[in-house]
Formats: sequence, structure tokens, C-alpha cells
Amino acid sequence: MTNRTATVYKNGYANGRMKLRDNTKIIFFGDSITHGVFGESYLKELDRMLSGKFPNFEYRLINKGRSGDTVYSLLKRVERDVISLSPHIVVIMIGGNDVLLKHADNYKILQEKTGIKDQIPARNIAEFKDSFRKLINHIKGSIRTRIVLCTPPTIGEDLKNRYNREMVHYNIVIRKIAMDYHLDMIDINAAFHRELRGSHPRHDVVPRMTDIYDDLEKLKETSADKLSKERGLTLTYDGGHLNSKGARLIAEHLFDYLVN
Repeated sequence: MTNRTATVYKNGYANGRMKLRDNTKIIFFGDSITHGVFGESYLKELDRMLSGKFPNFEYRLINKGRSGDTVYSLLKRVERDVISLSPHIVVIMIGGNDVLLKHADNYKILQEKTGIKDQIPARNIAEFKDSFRKLINHIKGSIRTRIVLCTPPTIGEDLKNRYNREMVHYNIVIRKIAMDYHLDMIDINAAFHRELRGSHPRHDVVPRMTDIYDDLEKLKETSADKLSKERGLTLTYDGGHLNSKGARLIAEHLFDYLVN
């Protein structure tokens, strides 16, 4: 495992004790990055790391990611996919689609492909903040669980593109909510920035809905890492979905949080 220290902000009751214990049930709640169907899965990588370290532990990592989800769609399904399962820990990583789907072409294609009606992006920062707070309030008011917030990865590997400039404001909201509610937070976006700082991708490749589903077909014949190499990318194969290095980077930070 690469020697990296996770950027973690701990809540009032967190301490040095390991979060992962025997029979711990953890839900990972998010979008396609968590779902892991497009490209490599950080959850599978995390499971490999944990099972190697703790072969006798009976823990459960429950994947409740859904491709295309926004903070609003998490709010619509939180009762079924989190509260009804009473996890010991819920890890929430959301926000990328609230930026991407604000662009009409992306939203239209997603609707045509999935037919899911609740994947609606926040119209602005205030709406994103309001929906996120409602999500946290609903979980905290329904079950006793440790809530961990993660900032989402970059959108495209050009850190100065319009998406990443916009994501700055969304990540400020996530960090502020973590502070206001005294929640643990893992700054995945900062980790991606550190990894990509100084890199110069040949093209500003970003995940566009017109290409995402074409790439899904390509992945039946090739790998995310090969697509990534062909496109001159470091952590993703399309600017958003993970290659093995990107999946490992997120998994390492989650591993550090759970066991250190």
C-alpha cells in the first residue's frame, strides 16, 4: 500500500480506536464512483485490503452506489438503502453529478438511458446545501450510526477546467456540513488534487454522457487501465470513472480511516 495519510477531520467523539471491528456493517452511499460498474471499483479494492489485514473479521461492506445519482436522489432513497439497514457506519460520497448534470445534454442522455426520474441535479449551491442537510438530518433523526462524508473526486484531470472550478464551491459546502454536524470527513478531492498537481493531460477529458455508455461497451473488450493509458490520464479512464490507480487511491484513504 502506498504510504499516504488520509486528510481526515474527526468528529467530537472520534478517537484513535479502530473504526472497523468484527461484525461491523458499513454502507457506502453514492453515485457511479461508488457503484463501480463504470471502470474499477474502490470498494472491491478496499475489501481486498481489509480482508488481507483482518482475515478473521466478519465485516460487511454494502455497496449502495447508483450511477447517475445526485444529492437529491440520495435523499429520495435514503430510507430504503440506509436507514432500513441500520449500519454501524455510512460513508457518503456525492456531488459530481450535481455539477455534470446541470449541463442539459448530459441530463437528457442520462434520462434516456436510465429512465430514473429522481436523478435531478441541484440548481445552485444553496439547493445543494439544503438537500445535503436534509439528508444528514434524516439519517441522524432515524438511526444511530457514524456518518462519514467524503468529498468527491475531480471531474476531469485538468484541475483548472470549468468543472473543477465549480466543484470547489460544492466541496466547501461538504466540508462546512461536516464541521457543523461534527461528522468525520475524508477529503478525497484534496487527495486527487495532490496526485494530479503538476500533471499535464494531453486533452481535457471529462465524463460526458454521450461517451460514458460507449466506453461501457469498450470495457467489455479492454480494461480501464488501457483506456486510461491511451488517453494520457492518471487516475481515471474518462476524466471521472476510476482506473486501478484511482480506485486504489480512494481505497487507501478509506482503509487508513477505518483502521488507523
